Amino acid sequence: MGESSHNRLRIFLSVDTVGSTAFKQGQENLPSGPRWVDAFRLFYSRVGSALFEQWRRPPPDLAGDCPTFWKGLGDEVLYVKELTDYRQAFFAVRAWRDTVGSSRATLANKYPSLDLKASAWVANFPITNAEIQLPMPNARSTEKSADVGQASTIDYIGPSMDLGFRLGTLSSPTRLVTSVGLTLMVAEAVMDGCADADDLRLMYGEPTILKGVLGGAPYPAFWVDTRSDRLLADAEDHLLGKPVTNLQDIITVCRRQIAAKPGHFYEPYIDPMLYPKNQKFNVVPALHRSA
Repeated sequence: MGESSHNRLRIFLSVDTVGSTAFKQGQENLPSGPRWVDAFRLFYSRVGSALFEQWRRPPPDLAGDCPTFWKGLGDEVLYVKELTDYRQAFFAVRAWRDTVGSSRATLANKYPSLDLKASAWVANFPITNAEIQLPMPNARSTEKSADVGQASTIDYIGPSMDLGFRLGTLSSPTRLVTSVGLTLMVAEAVMDGCADADDLRLMYGEPTILKGVLGGAPYPAFWVDTRSDRLLADAEDHLLGKPVTNLQDIITVCRRQIAAKPGHFYEPYIDPMLYPKNQKFNVVPALHRSA
């Protein structure tokens, strides 16, 4: 899979374990390997099966293909999906929230000291970011020729990817952190009737400095509330004086941030030449059209 002349928008979904370092320490090793390995086998397998189950929830003609496994990074698992309609951003984030919740419950039954945290972001290709093929020599081949016995795997690099991994530092078991561009797409989809606003509760907090992002300026912190007990969450927010987040305010903040920092932000887009049925987020920035 290589880049084409068309611009593509992808959503990236990340879930990471919480408490894994302490969990691995001091456990007895078995003949088959460390005892903690079984927990991470369960983590990897449960996330994949839970996501597949959740993806059957939205209308398939609108949601498109299920996100696919991209790679594992130690205790972190990442999935990716190309967006062909802006509303798929909402369905992907909702499915990911519920996937993480389901996987958390499965892990807690057997490994109560482990928890999960998640994040999600979008990235356009190939102008702002790049898709590259990494050669993987075939272990069965003793040939040293570069074109013999090789397969390849896909990696994604670029400023949007750097940002996405930085967002993980803001996530927690109660916060599925989302990038500004993805938050904007989700909020617009909910406003357009994809679901009731309470079905995917978007929150906003104090902007936070992320290393290497926005030239050192604070990054707007948005997240999806992943607390499972909604009555308790509402009561806690009321006691803490947290106002109910308004979708229109979220949209305004996202758009104003994008407009104020054009060197760092741009509105995500789905190429209308490739997917003409998509009705929003279909304007390719001038810089990207001329590239």
